[in-house]
Amino acid sequence: MRIDDHAIASRAFRRRVDLEPEDFESWSNLANALLRLGHKPRAFLALKEAIRAEYENWKVWENLCAVAIDVGAFNDVIFSFNRIFDLKKSFGDHEILNLVVRAVNENLLDFDNQPCSNFAPALRALIDRLPSVTVTDYRVWLAAAHFLSATGDAKRAQDFRRNAYRDARAASGWEKAQSSLLGVLKCAEEVVKGMKQLSCLVLIFFNSIPCFWLNRLNFSGYIALGTDSDKASAKLMLRSLLAAASASPHASDATVAAQRETLAALAAQLA
Repeated sequence: MRIDDHAIASRAFRRRVDLEPEDFESWSNLANALLRLGHKPRAFLALKEAIRAEYENWKVWENLCAVAIDVGAFNDVIFSFNRIFDLKKSFGDHEILNLVVRAVNENLLDFDNQPCSNFAPALRALIDRLPSVTVTDYRVWLAAAHFLSATGDAKRAQDFRRNAYRDARAASGWEKAQSSLLGVLKCAEEVVKGMKQLSCLVLIFFNSIPCFWLNRLNFSGYIALGTDSDKASAKLMLRSLLAAASASPHASDATVAAQRETLAALAAQLA
């Protein structure tokens, strides 16, 4: 149904759902009309009704998620993500995930004026599910790593940064497209910085333990960072990427040049 006057459309779909409350398409159309009128909170409520009628449709959950983030319903966003994981088995919405991570890390207020730090356990549970679904955008791993790093789980955050680098570099011809090239270079920067951070944390941990306890502890859960072999592998990665960036058709682009300088500085620090 196409009606240019969205106010008329919203009234028509409102009457329709009053008659057929289980008609999820009419609820979705009502939400769309309300969005075009600028009534996001009402559109959000309409989409929640659509969900009641079509609980197993991942597209409806994605629509709800997009409106929920606009109105600050962060808990509904996290729940929607979980349903998308269940139904779609894949995930790539790094932009909305980044917004949720920022809200929780900075303890912003949600639409009910509740602190978003309350949602940290639910966000952690969601992020722990990421390895079980197909992540379709490497930036999802980076967003998750930012949350994990902020909560003190440096090792898990580093694992996710490595996943981001792996996925970004797996793209065919990544060095030929500017956005892909920048993505790989940025992931490498995140990996090296994360390596240094984790190395410092492990060093602080060791220095805080009396020597006579060291032999009694099991450090199998730690990654040995800061070793010569670890630094060598990082330097090899950076050297390879710097060479690829220099040979890229986008080598002279200002953003690529700036990222190359950042990686070159990191490589110098590892020397």
